[in-house]
Amino acid sequence: MKTFDSFLKYRFLTQSSTVPLTITASLSGSLPTIKDVIPEEFSGFSEKASGDVQLHIAHSFKSFGLQVSPGYIGTGYIPVENTSYSFFTFGIGGSARLSKKVSVNIEYLHRLEDKIDYVNPLSASVDIDTGGHLFQIMISNTQQMYDQGIITNPTGDWSEGSFYLGFNLVREFKFKQYE
Repeated sequence: MKTFDSFLKYRFLTQSSTVPLTITASLSGSLPTIKDVIPEEFSGFSEKASGDVQLHIAHSFKSFGLQVSPGYIGTGYIPVENTSYSFFTFGIGGSARLSKKVSVNIEYLHRLEDKIDYVNPLSASVDIDTGGHLFQIMISNTQQMYDQGIITNPTGDWSEGSFYLGFNLVREFKFKQYE
């Protein structure tokens, strides 16, 4: 499905010797644009758009990090379900640094609802930092790369050996004002 996706993040606290946690909030939204998938009664912008807000609370130890992420999603129209939902979620994740440039990660997101008949999303990845880019190789039970798809439609099931292989290339840009 052709979907526009965007997100914003804001860090409230950063872990330091005097602050025990990093606390970040994220807000994401998506809008499907493919034609002839969404029925006419759900064709308005507000019916198609979905939004997700999460609070990420993390603590890093020497080479290990742990994060919990309570959240809330308003899904917009879900073609497979033939409706839209809004519900709370609870995510947990961990990361272990194997070397200065390589880490392994795992994350699980639990939906706090009983209407969607899919397993909850579970993913594992390896991150390789080259200094300018971050390469991510992952396996997951979901194919989508936007929140509504990840949360509501993980089509694979780890217990049955059904998962997907994915790859991301991340480049962070920081804008600095020069005087």
